[in-house]
Amino acid sequence: MILQELRLHNFCIYRGIHQFDLTPTTEKGRCRPIVLFGGMNGGGKTTLLDAVQLLFFGKRASCSKRGDTSYEDFLKSCINHGVSPKDGASVGLSFLYASEGKEHIYDIDRSWSVSNSGSLREKTIVLKDGEPDQWMADNWAHLVDDLVPLGVAQLCFFDAEKVRFLAEHDDCSGALGDAIKALLGLDLPERLIADTAVLESRIARRMQKSDDLAKVEELESSCRTAKAAVDRLRQEKASFIPELELA
Repeated sequence: MILQELRLHNFCIYRGIHQFDLTPTTEKGRCRPIVLFGGMNGGGKTTLLDAVQLLFFGKRASCSKRGDTSYEDFLKSCINHGVSPKDGASVGLSFLYASEGKEHIYDIDRSWSVSNSGSLREKTIVLKDGEPDQWMADNWAHLVDDLVPLGVAQLCFFDAEKVRFLAEHDDCSGALGDAIKALLGLDLPERLIADTAVLESRIARRMQKSDDLAKVEELESSCRTAKAAVDRLRQEKASFIPELELA
């Protein structure tokens, strides 16, 4: 996957429309695939990474300023404070991706705004080779894991400060190790073991429920038998009483 263009509109400190060309260039016959962003603290460097993560993962994104904030409140806080919440904000990304031997250009746009009642309205649009693809838009939360698995997102989207933090703090080795395992697919056996334990627990609960269900069905059968016996007695009684009157 090759990123080509990032678009921000009223997103955090980026008021108005901003476009960033990320397409790798060629100079003197040599490919120059690296794009560097520099600036002072608070200049919006990390915000660019947050925008990409938000585009890809939505409510699952691990954005720098989200913390324990709910997804809806986080999106509201991402609307530039200089504009009306009704105007909303949006982030967009164009990238080149090859599947089944063919290259396609994808455009993703995630926009949101606040209604008069204060509720949040969010919309995701996905274009494939310039044509809207509603199925991809509706299923983007599942499709994105094939492009950038959430488990390796922190290895794909990070700033220089995080690299230094990971290098200098021993307590981050676990998180880095988990990310590398996910990148190489080594976490699959661990996930299978965990899933097996969950499956065993579910089967045990179902077996317990099956025993209870059998008891309930047995009681219901007994009730039906007793009801049938009562109905027969009533019919016999009804036919016996007229005979006594005739006698």
